[in-house]
Amino acid sequence: MLVWLWLKKVWVWLKKNWKSVLLGVFTLGIGLLIGKAVRRKQNVVAPELVGAEEVRVQADEEAAEQLEEAQEDRLVRSKEIEKNHSNTMQKLTRQQRDQLPELREDPDELNSFLTQVGDDIRDRAK
Repeated sequence: MLVWLWLKKVWVWLKKNWKSVLLGVFTLGIGLLIGKAVRRKQNVVAPELVGAEEVRVQADEEAAEQLEEAQEDRLVRSKEIEKNHSNTMQKLTRQQRDQLPELREDPDELNSFLTQVGDDIRDRAK
């Protein structure tokens, strides 16, 4: 019962003073907006972290240089491996072409050659 009486008194007061309440809320809102716009963010840094940004930037630059060098080394090694592979394949192809007339004439030698090739493949797979 007391709550209803109190709410009735508050309602009567609001009906009489609603313009003042609205003006106060509006003024408070404008003040908060201006305060947020004017306020600057301050970066608080621990004393041991002063200058850490420069160290991080320097470390990033060094890492980028090392990455670039590693990519160049990888490219050089890749080309070298491709060249060695190409040379090896050409040498192997020449050897097999040289053996071709002999293998065509002797089936036993062809069989031993094919067995040797199979053994080589299995040995490389291990």
